[in-house]
Amino acid sequence: MSPTDLVRLGPLMRRTEGTREITVGAIDGPVWLEHPAFSGQLIRRLEKSLPAACRDLSGLGCLHGTLVQGVLAAKRGSEAPAICPGCSFVVRAVFPERPIGSSPPCPFRPVKSLPRLLMIPLQRGLE
Repeated sequence: MSPTDLVRLGPLMRRTEGTREITVGAIDGPVWLEHPAFSGQLIRRLEKSLPAACRDLSGLGCLHGTLVQGVLAAKRGSEAPAICPGCSFVVRAVFPERPIGSSPPCPFRPVKSLPRLLMIPLQRGLE
């Protein structure tokens, strides 16, 4: 049994890849947008003042953000699950790019700012 079938996503994934009319927001680290699994994908940043793309591919924020985006947006048949690659995506990076071995290894914004971060996509008409 595949991991996607274990969480009951298999039937949905076999039914559809999603559609560009649906925009999925990811609040995580920056994403390596040039990764081959994302070619042809519509991935943009949520806020122009903040980077969505990785500048340092070895940073923990970049590694985690790219992994999470791959679960959602990678091409089907790649190593990532690729839950909804047919959708459009926006990225809001909350984990900074920090080299492996940094202290703290992966700092993030305080939890008190999470509700505000969750509201930004909704305020911009994203679901």
